[in-house]
Amino acid sequence: MERKLLIERSAKGKQSLVLPSCDVPEYPIENYIPKNLLRSQECGLPEISEPEVVRHYVNLSALNHHVDKDFYPLGSCTMKYNPKINEAVAGDPCLSEIHPFQEESTIQSALKIYYDVEQYLCVITGMKRFTLQPAAGSHGELTGVMIMRAYHKAKGNHKTTILIPDSAHGTNPSSVHLGGYNPVTVKSTKDGLVDLDDLKAKLSDEVAGFMLTNPNTLGVFEKNVLEISKLVHNVDGLMYMDGANMNA
Repeated sequence: MERKLLIERSAKGKQSLVLPSCDVPEYPIENYIPKNLLRSQECGLPEISEPEVVRHYVNLSALNHHVDKDFYPLGSCTMKYNPKINEAVAGDPCLSEIHPFQEESTIQSALKIYYDVEQYLCVITGMKRFTLQPAAGSHGELTGVMIMRAYHKAKGNHKTTILIPDSAHGTNPSSVHLGGYNPVTVKSTKDGLVDLDDLKAKLSDEVAGFMLTNPNTLGVFEKNVLEISKLVHNVDGLMYMDGANMNA
């Protein structure tokens, strides 16, 4: 169905907003902005009614896939199924209005939620400790790379590269670069899995770690994760698992 642009719906004299009469003194705009920076003619914005604007954007939103239409079978990062009740709970003023410098004694309930979530994630991933400090997925990636760097620095290792499958989360290479390493791509097989032969060919004492998205961006679970981990550990590299699709 063809939809007209707002500018195509424009008609002289239509308004979507009526402002109240000005109750303060008015001054010429030329007193504040140099004349050479002012427009000599109208900027050509569409003149359209408020209901038309609302209908236009509601119709556009229906072209996108969203939680009210269906579930997300894979998705990446935030593009997953988040139940509406989760949004309501997260928006509760008791959580959303906590001040960063608020006394800890007044936010014990919120801290318990954080602690419980950390424990759940430890059980799900098999890790001993967890952190909710990163504010975004890419921030979490950089945190992982920084942990790798700290590990190798403590051991006196001089590593230069981190291996990343071509099916990994797209921001991995940038995080590796920001962390001070060189990203090296590992190919996938026709089945969408990490190509073990290509991985073996690119492993060396220069490899600091391997960043694995699981399930990967192709929607495939890396069934060879244990073998991949063993190969990387053999060169004293660390494994990083990107959980962008973990709840897919």
